[in-house]
Amino acid sequence: LSSASSFLTGLFFILIGILLLSEYTSFWLLVWVLLIVAFLWMGFNELILYRRTQRQKTQLLKAALLIGLAVIIAGWPKLFFRFLHIVIGWWALFSGIIQFLCFHVCRRDCTRGTYITFLKGTIDLIFAAMLILRPFNKLWIVSSLAGAYLIFYGAITALEALKDLLSQNLSIRI
Repeated sequence: LSSASSFLTGLFFILIGILLLSEYTSFWLLVWVLLIVAFLWMGFNELILYRRTQRQKTQLLKAALLIGLAVIIAGWPKLFFRFLHIVIGWWALFSGIIQFLCFHVCRRDCTRGTYITFLKGTIDLIFAAMLILRPFNKLWIVSSLAGAYLIFYGAITALEALKDLLSQNLSIRI
């Protein structure tokens, strides 16, 4: 991704984090509805592709899976909200693992930014542990943790992109 795109991505995650901290019930309701619509849309799109193309069974399987997932999410919203923190936690865990791999490469190659990468990986793993290992039954606690994590993630992403953008502009002027 370009630095400008990364900067906008960072701002997007900051906005999502702020929404999670301030309007969490409306936010989660919107996410729930959008996921149902998205899965139904993708499922029916697979059915249309199945009818128009070579009629591969994988398309039917994918359509059934997507539509079934939409029905499960729509039919059992408590189940969706109960496992949402685990999905966010796994995302933080994978992000932390990637950050530690980047830290290892930065240390090996003696590049700058090693300790920031280590800090990001550590914070990712702390949030992952809190969301995965300590399941909370209260949506506002999960929203607060996820919101704080997304604000941190977005701020780091935006600041790194801004640093790259500023260094690019300085090198062009010189």
